[in-house]
Amino acid sequence: MRVRVSVPNRLRGHFLDATLRRMANLIGKTFVHSNELQSGEFEIGKFHVSYVIRPDVLDAEISSDRLFTPADASFVKVFLTQLFSFEYRHYPFKIFGIGLPRTGTTSLAVALRRLGIFACTTPHGWPPEWQERSIAVKRPTTTTR
Repeated sequence: MRVRVSVPNRLRGHFLDATLRRMANLIGKTFVHSNELQSGEFEIGKFHVSYVIRPDVLDAEISSDRLFTPADASFVKVFLTQLFSFEYRHYPFKIFGIGLPRTGTTSLAVALRRLGIFACTTPHGWPPEWQERSIAVKRPTTTTR
């Protein structure tokens, strides 16, 4: 059985590239994408998804060797909608949310993404010498006469 779905595509340039890299990380080895054809395929659960990225829409064909209803495939549509209908807006300013681990930096990045602001996060576990340098504040020594 096959189901064809279309979701809005608002991603351009490096945002589209970043989304495709994210899909590759989420889905794993079954994800294949052709930059020349702007199409690809992947497997998620019991579904095989073939897609074509057009300027304003992503067309996907969902199929399975097992019997399923279109309602069963709706979670694939929701997954694609969340990835491709997210519109990043250009802002003339930058926001830096810098903090030590467990201070809400990841939550801040998620909130910014939901607002449509591109957010880049660095992985936890920076080299210890960077953390030590950022924490240690050297105060100038003063001499009294």
